[in-house]
Amino acid sequence: LAAEDLANGSPGIACDGVGAGFLLLHRDFLQEMWDRYPPPHPWFHMPIETDQQITVGEDFGFCQRVKEMGYPIMLCPTVKLRHVKTLALEL
Repeated sequence: LAAEDLANGSPGIACDGVGAGFLLLHRDFLQEMWDRYPPPHPWFHMPIETDQQITVGEDFGFCQRVKEMGYPIMLCPTVKLRHVKTLALEL
């Protein structure tokens, strides 16, 4: 994808997943996901990566469901965002 593609209205770069800190979604999509994956966890769940038998993050689980529904995940490399939070890990 070249810079001129983005300037000409290209939606971005297709990818397997993105962090959920900054998502642009239409409400109708969230309703469709709710209908397909009913509560208690219609949007975010913690799937198990079977190849490595580890639990992966909710961001990955959301993107996995988006792809199962047949939608692409697009990354816009020209947008600059910050996500600030405190995180404590215990190993």
